Amino acid sequence: MWPANEERIKQMIGQGLVLDIGGWADPFNRADYVVDVCPYETRKIGYHGIGKWPRSRVFPTPQEGERFTKKTWILHDICSTKPFPFPDKMFDFVICSHTLEDIRDPIRVCAEIVRIGKAGYIETPSRLWEQTRRLDGMVGEGHHRWMVEMADNHVRFLGKPHFLHTEKKYFVPLTYVEAEKNDRDRVTYLFWQNSFTFEEPNTYYFTEVADYVSSLHIPPKYYQLDRLRPLRGWWWNLQSKRRQGSPAPAPAAGEDLWTWAALFEANKQYMAAASPAPASPPATAT
Repeated sequence: MWPANEERIKQMIGQGLVLDIGGWADPFNRADYVVDVCPYETRKIGYHGIGKWPRSRVFPTPQEGERFTKKTWILHDICSTKPFPFPDKMFDFVICSHTLEDIRDPIRVCAEIVRIGKAGYIETPSRLWEQTRRLDGMVGEGHHRWMVEMADNHVRFLGKPHFLHTEKKYFVPLTYVEAEKNDRDRVTYLFWQNSFTFEEPNTYYFTEVADYVSSLHIPPKYYQLDRLRPLRGWWWNLQSKRRQGSPAPAPAAGEDLWTWAALFEANKQYMAAASPAPASPPATAT
């Protein structure tokens, strides 16, 4: 979540009932409920523990500052055909941060957000950042499915086509973003009340993608500088290793560190024992 908005969100929430959608990797501690396809016990491991923490480390009990609990952590595939297990307008505030760009059906999720929430906050990487070519030659994040635009209480989801990686008229050079933009330009967000609109347009293709890059009026020098990408990538990796300092501690004898494969395998045991989701709001709901 964009740090500058966190305090604003807390002030808006007050004592209202709050849901975090897709918060598994780094849940919003103020949330009363979290809904995610991954279980409560493995929260935070994805962002913080891969290659660093031993596989025996999970979080089966509440952590400091968390308002949600195991009981209010709801296991649910948000892209499934099943409605979210909450009644209409149950939540005073719904947060969905850096989730919609990842999932297979953001239109479905947006419809459910509007149904169950009275207000909320949505955040994703910006169109600019998702159309920027990285040091490794990849345009945008490799695991993201969508480029997202938000304006005038409306959200547009543009599928990421393979031709983004082929010609400079389709992508933004990283050197331009680093020199001309700031961190705020790398995200887009929407505060909404009552409802918002959303779409996946069926008319965008080569021309629309190229027109977006053209509209930025990027000086040619940045494309020339980007040709030094392999050298810059080597230098960035070297500096990254220096910033990290000492390597992660070795695991205890006979104990491996978490990997993504091990994490998702471990998740299966928790999901098999998942408890039913609540069908109605708690008595303290406002």
